[in-house]
Amino acid sequence: MKGIERDLRDMAVEALTKAHEEVGKLRCEFAVELVSGGKADTYGLDAIPEEVVKQEVNDYDGDIVLITEETGKMYSGEKGLESTQTILICDPTDRSIKMREFLQQLIDEDPDVGARTVENVFLEYRERWKDRFGNPTISGASASVTAIRDRQILFNVMVNYVTGELFVADSMGPRRILIKDESGEEHGNDVRFRSAAKASGKFVTFLGKSGYAENLTKSGLGLQEGDCPDPWTGGPLRILHLSDLGDGDVSFIMSNGEKVCEWIGWLAWVKFARDPWQLDEDSLWAFRLFFECPRTKELVLVAPAPHYSIFAEEEGITRVDLQRMFQLPDPSHYRETILVTPRKDVGAIGRVRALGKYQEQLHP
Repeated sequence: MKGIERDLRDMAVEALTKAHEEVGKLRCEFAVELVSGGKADTYGLDAIPEEVVKQEVNDYDGDIVLITEETGKMYSGEKGLESTQTILICDPTDRSIKMREFLQQLIDEDPDVGARTVENVFLEYRERWKDRFGNPTISGASASVTAIRDRQILFNVMVNYVTGELFVADSMGPRRILIKDESGEEHGNDVRFRSAAKASGKFVTFLGKSGYAENLTKSGLGLQEGDCPDPWTGGPLRILHLSDLGDGDVSFIMSNGEKVCEWIGWLAWVKFARDPWQLDEDSLWAFRLFFECPRTKELVLVAPAPHYSIFAEEEGITRVDLQRMFQLPDPSHYRETILVTPRKDVGAIGRVRALGKYQEQLHP
């Protein structure tokens, strides 16, 4: 890993570490309150981590392009985007709806919880989160930063606000670091991705809001909503369902026409995950899907055809043409339908290949 890329990654790790710390310090009653700025449904638990990330990025390099889900974009070169510029795509708080619901329910049951910090509450009620949403390592609320430079994905960093776990995918390999338990001790280990999946037929995608079920049908994969165990699944951490941190019962994951901040980081994990038994082989394959007459959400295509997509194949490598994304007033609203699966999952890959010209394999 080059020095400049290592410094950039370390900055992203520090930014998300601080974001986790600041979220943990929030009183629960403030975390669930609406705040001004950002989207119409921005709460304290959304706004604080975004401000932390923006401050860290600006202090590191004010010329870096930062795209966030809450306020769109922050960068100096408003009238032009150089291909060599560094772009960071950030989701400061993913799965905030479920995090807010969880905290609000605790406050409703015991008003004294409102005055306690988020960190304190999650330490006490983590098992309750698990009972309600499943494995908190994968189901927790999170933040994500993905770096792109010279039209290539460099790395992805994620932090889990519920568990305090930090995840990194870069040229050093996918790994989990800064895992603090109740004793305050830190642990770390590699994250491994299997190259084959169980033939369960289960998949994980987002179906929780209007329009997403329709997009799933239009994708042409012949999928049933009932085979998706969590219709409100989070975005960035979804990739971990395919790792040794998951229960092994998920065939593939899918971005169901979702915003770029939800899924762009997956491609770093696809790029750097290696088959545990054949280290010269990829563990994961990624495909983007498109179809005739795709629907739109907020006037943005949810499955853009090749000539509208940010992805382009050049000499066997998928390049990221962000100029297309920056044609949108808010680049964070760019959407795609992306499927990621173990490379030996014949069932999932067979469904995709059957689409013929309406699918492309991505090679990040």
